[in-house]
Amino acid sequence: MVTIGFVIPHWPPAYGGGEQYMDRMVAVLRERLGCDIRILTTTPADPDPDSFRGIADIPEEWITRHVDERPQAYAESWMEGFSDWFDGFDPDLVIFASPATYWQANGPMKGLDTIFVSVRSRGIPFGLVHYDLSHRTNYRLADMVRSGHTWEAAKEDYLASAREASVDPDSWQTFVDLYEPPAAHSPDFLISCSQWSLDLLDPLG
Repeated sequence: MVTIGFVIPHWPPAYGGGEQYMDRMVAVLRERLGCDIRILTTTPADPDPDSFRGIADIPEEWITRHVDERPQAYAESWMEGFSDWFDGFDPDLVIFASPATYWQANGPMKGLDTIFVSVRSRGIPFGLVHYDLSHRTNYRLADMVRSGHTWEAAKEDYLASAREASVDPDSWQTFVDLYEPPAAHSPDFLISCSQWSLDLLDPLG
């Protein structure tokens, strides 16, 4: 049986748009592939037996909850529990969902690449699921639209900046640190909500 490990910072009973997206993805994979699922999350369990568990109906024993009460900890505290979780089973594939794929090179997720290296070192393919662009990418696009440009023009400007920056390693690293395009992590695959989003997640194609 195929075993897939998911790193999903928010999982039911948390239930925003991104969580619905991942819950439904996991449900479809279980239904179509009959695969074994293991989830690492920072969302605490709800002891109420009647609380919402999501439509994927994942048994609680398949979920590792690395809970941290610090504000915004969901964006980085999963990293502290990753090694123990990852060493505890033998996945065929690992999938990281936003915001586990942001790295904030000057902030708390500076060691994110080491996690991807550890997955590669075991010969396990990994992919990134994005249901939102990084904040700075969104702000850049929105600022151009507010100034009178079309969304398409804003996208092309962003892609042109990426191509220009990619010529020089230092410039490219500055661009990557600022806009966090997930393709810079060199995943085996990307899952995106639209072609528009995918163009921006992988600006060098």
